[in-house]
Amino acid sequence: LGGKIKIDYIEIGRDSLNPVSLTKHRFVGEENCYIYPASLVKWPVLLLSLEKLKRLEHRGVNRLSRFSIENTGKCNYLLEDELSIPEGRYSLANNMRRILLVSDNNSYNVLYDFLGYSEINNGLKSKGYDNIFIIRKFTSCKLEDNRTTKPFWFYDANGDVVFHQPSSVYTGKIRLYEGDNARVGRGYYDNKRLINGPKSFGETNYLDQEDVLDMHVRFFFPELFDEPKRWQINDADRSFLIKYLAMLPRESLYPEYHESTEYPDNYKKLLIFGDDSLHINPLHETVKVFNVIGYSYGFMADVAYIVDLEKKVDFFLAISMYANENDLLDGHYSYNDIALPLFGELGRIVLDYERNKKRRFYPDFGKITDIISP
Repeated sequence: LGGKIKIDYIEIGRDSLNPVSLTKHRFVGEENCYIYPASLVKWPVLLLSLEKLKRLEHRGVNRLSRFSIENTGKCNYLLEDELSIPEGRYSLANNMRRILLVSDNNSYNVLYDFLGYSEINNGLKSKGYDNIFIIRKFTSCKLEDNRTTKPFWFYDANGDVVFHQPSSVYTGKIRLYEGDNARVGRGYYDNKRLINGPKSFGETNYLDQEDVLDMHVRFFFPELFDEPKRWQINDADRSFLIKYLAMLPRESLYPEYHESTEYPDNYKKLLIFGDDSLHINPLHETVKVFNVIGYSYGFMADVAYIVDLEKKVDFFLAISMYANENDLLDGHYSYNDIALPLFGELGRIVLDYERNKKRRFYPDFGKITDIISP
């Protein structure tokens, strides 16, 4: 393998008392290669949102609380019809589900406004993530317009406001990823006009998949980290995330996700299943992939904790790459013929290796099984 590609694989070992040890492996095809993270930024924003909700518990606010938002300003985005939501009301839980099920952009935008630039980046820095730059929503507005958040109102069961969060404006300096490698392609389109030359990603969100994988490890094995570095979320929210990280679109509450031709089982499960031709794969009954993905501008990424309930093995695996044969950022990329076959095959190779690896002690998946069971 060569070019813009990164692979991270973590083996999980156990001894007689079942504590966990990690053995990390990393492959980078091209030294100092730039990988645009796209939707991978949604995972830390989602986790930080749950941390904030925990801080607001004393105000009677949680992920299921109904909220309203004033969708005005320059960075607007589409809000779904409230009555179309399964509970019949806006809730941050609804946005989180849609992110984990289908990587929904507008749901991320809501969470970004719930936190704002300062809470996102300072929160990540406090956990030791110094090279992460989450600076904008997935909208077409200018970078400076992302300084301003929209106001929220949260309500109790009687419809009374229990918490109001006014609009805020970040007035400090926006930290940008300044790597000289953040220029990609031999050309790109700007408002249907072809620009000859590389596109600069310097004013976009940035984080490395290694950090996203570390976030995954902290989430599934918090006992390996000191308390300040853990995700400060309650047990109910942790179970909620575990359930929806593994869930397939057709298994969800949302009827619009039940159409297997539009949302097949490999819609978001790229490792192991990325090149799967089956709309519904029975292997999902025993192999569970707890993952987050990102793809845009020819880049594709998948960061996963993979569990084989039947063979009693688990491991972490992440891959990101630039799959664009003509190197033109024109919306036509090599996802289907290059990226997805590689993602699927890599996942199957590592799964097969883990299944055949000799081990004395096996993990206990009892809690995970209870959480993800229908």
